[in-house]
Amino acid sequence: MAKKPTKDLMVGIDIGTLDNPGWTLKIDLMDTRKQGAALPLTKISRNERDWITYSVQDNRFDAACGPENLSETVSLFLQWFESD
Repeated sequence: MAKKPTKDLMVGIDIGTLDNPGWTLKIDLMDTRKQGAALPLTKISRNERDWITYSVQDNRFDAACGPENLSETVSLFLQWFESD
């Protein structure tokens, strides 16, 4: 049986596309346990189609990634969000 999302994860989430190609992921952190948290800009660059950048600013997790990296980006967010 799949786990239901916790109330902490029931926030505004926006997934968009990039022209180069790729994805953007924006997750609102207001009213979650990570409100006010900081996460410096992190860049992972393997090649021009395999990359991820992410950070937290102004109570929002912002990420952009290559066309096949969306699930990895979501996993990175979840690892960070569930950490202490």
